Amino acid sequence: MGINGFWEVIKDTGVDTSLARWAAEHIKEHRRPLRIAIDEAHWRYKAITVEAFEEIKRRTPPARPRELNMLDRIWSLMHIGIEIIFVFDGEGRPDVKRDKKTEDSTGRKAREENSGFFKETLTKLHIPWRQAPGEAEAECAALQRLGLVDAVWSEDSDTLMFGCTVLVKNLLKSNEQKSKDEAKVYRLRDIEQKTRITANGIVLYAMVAGCDYTKGLHGCGKHERQISLQQTIKMVVSSPGARCLEPEVTGPRTRRSRSRQ
Repeated sequence: MGINGFWEVIKDTGVDTSLARWAAEHIKEHRRPLRIAIDEAHWRYKAITVEAFEEIKRRTPPARPRELNMLDRIWSLMHIGIEIIFVFDGEGRPDVKRDKKTEDSTGRKAREENSGFFKETLTKLHIPWRQAPGEAEAECAALQRLGLVDAVWSEDSDTLMFGCTVLVKNLLKSNEQKSKDEAKVYRLRDIEQKTRITANGIVLYAMVAGCDYTKGLHGCGKHERQISLQQTIKMVVSSPGARCLEPEVTGPRTRRSRSRQ
């Protein structure tokens, strides 16, 4: 879900980026590989269409088309020298993120089995993964803020609300297939420059428009949200209390997370 209507607000700030070129330029500038934290759930459930998944499972029940697709994408990134870490959702994620069709006893068991299989596969391939206490995108953003990764790959706009400054999103080609060679990259500095919405402003926008944690202001549509931001963002950002809007990475949160490599 993410922040209501926010992709539309920042649609002109994303840059179509060659992953190979980005990786090469990063190594040249920083003398180390580009590191990206990946929101595992978004890669898993957007790997292939539901129709294609069901057709493959109908013809070959033991098949694991989602994992196979994800491994194919992993090889593509590793081939160009990008280091990745997968982050899995934890039990503390909001109820709105829990699909009722998959969260009953049978569905939960299947989800855990699938995640367990993929974690085991990643471990055997020496690809690091991390279990988040709550939302994976929040943990990904925390990893970036701590300087452990350079960017976050997620389709969820609230990753920016959690403090991510470089967000990678799938780039769709003309045939609606995801590109393996390119991605759409959103940088906070570009968002600030083109929309005048700062990091604190993104949190304010989420509070007004609504997100996974709040329904927002009743009766506040897109036009009203834009006016509200224009009128209040300078006041909020410049006020002494603006710090309270900045997402925090707490020690206990990081310590409770479990890593595998």
